[in-house]
Amino acid sequence: MAGWVVEERAEGMALIAADETDIDLPFPRLRAADFAALMVLDELVRTHGAGSVITADELG
Repeated sequence: MAGWVVEERAEGMALIAADETDIDLPFPRLRAADFAALMVLDELVRTHGAGSVITADELG
């Protein structure tokens, strides 16, 4: 990931691509599935805490 910049944000760390050619797809795009994924991730962080490891059994 050479050339990427690490930003410290209130919600955690983010890797920012210096050049958009370094990324393959934008996220989130304007699709329901992308926003649903963000909502699921938000709920997992709220219930388990940031940095937690969540197993497939816990998701079941």
